[in-house]
Amino acid sequence: MSLFRSLKDLDTLGEQCNQLQYTLTGQGSVEIPYTTGQMLRTNSIIAQFGVLTILKEDKVPFHFFATAEIKLTVKLPNGKELNGKQFISSNFKLVEFHSSRFKKGIKPLKPVSGTPIESTPQKKKSKK
Repeated sequence: MSLFRSLKDLDTLGEQCNQLQYTLTGQGSVEIPYTTGQMLRTNSIIAQFGVLTILKEDKVPFHFFATAEIKLTVKLPNGKELNGKQFISSNFKLVEFHSSRFKKGIKPLKPVSGTPIESTPQKKKSKK
């Protein structure tokens, strides 16, 4: 099941943006032949959430954030169950926009400060 929602417009320091939010859930299972001919069964449950920010003027994605939790159960032929979880977090930001519509083919993007999508370079640690 998935649910999409349009959020209020966003102004990222002069860049007007639309935002779409989504929530996704699902489950699935598969049986795989095991070494002795017995079956190994795997079940998974997925819950995901994300927000896509799109530049209004240019109609291109500017930022994308998503997080997912995957719960996994493996049932062995002897009846034993193994459980696991996987957490995924993705954060993408448009850094440079190339198009023939702009002089020199590149549209400079304004830095976005004070928002969770700002990326800051990591400082190198000095060796002591």
